Amino acid sequence: MLLPAVPVEERPTDDTPVAISEPSLEGLVVMVVDDDAILLEVAKRLLVLAGCEVIAAGSGADAVEIARSHDGTIDVVLTDFHMPDLDGLEVATVMAEVRPDAVVVLMSGSGAPEIGDGTGPTAMLAKPFGQSQLRAAIVEALVERWSLSSG
Repeated sequence: MLLPAVPVEERPTDDTPVAISEPSLEGLVVMVVDDDAILLEVAKRLLVLAGCEVIAAGSGADAVEIARSHDGTIDVVLTDFHMPDLDGLEVATVMAEVRPDAVVVLMSGSGAPEIGDGTGPTAMLAKPFGQSQLRAAIVEALVERWSLSSG
């Protein structure tokens, strides 16, 4: 058997950087829940830039109402932890009933309770955040859900 020769200078070394592409969020339907209109708008814009369809809710109560009445799928619920009516954990509890296929990512600027018990949020996103942190939290939640459902 004859194989083509590769010159030594073209062979990858351990120091050669390997390009790893980020997972695509293209086509995901994400509900963003935040009582702060500015933060809601920032999250919406970052998600749209990532290729997501965004549903916005200005409160936990609005999110629950939308989740119950929305005819399409909701893949991810990105919810603030500290809100005046229903907080993020309460939203997550309702979503587990109303939208059991949706993953919940909890946002907080001041810390949050433990997550990942299978009944509530599966990922945590610290505020302030940028595009890469947002993407990582959503991917983490989706991977967690996938590993729980396949294991």
